[in-house]
Amino acid sequence: GSRHLASGPMNSGDGCDIAMVFERPVVHAANEMLFRTHSHALHITGSGYPVSPSPYKPQLRFEPPLTEEVDYRVHVLGRDSIVVLLREGRAWRADPGPLTVTHINTRGDTGGWVPLPGSGVHVAEIVAD
Repeated sequence: GSRHLASGPMNSGDGCDIAMVFERPVVHAANEMLFRTHSHALHITGSGYPVSPSPYKPQLRFEPPLTEEVDYRVHVLGRDSIVVLLREGRAWRADPGPLTVTHINTRGDTGGWVPLPGSGVHVAEIVAD
């Protein structure tokens, strides 16, 4: 005979995980003004950002390009808010202009990159120091 497992809240310990479901992340547009090298924190709002104890954290692709752990670090403040911290001696961009997020990944794998609408979401205007 076949074995049937009961389901429901009283029997949840009898099942097994079959999938990990990720909320599609969203980045909201903003027009925050940041100094090219003197402003160190960029606040980004949206939704779908994983919080502790999740082993995942948002990864971002910027235009112009910035490199995580070289140019900046990301800290999740909540499911709808992250802060991007500019590292010492780095700049948001080489010259004044817009900073956009073009892609976001909250899954931690290469297949998790979500392209943002158009040419990306404008998150800050970078001005001269």
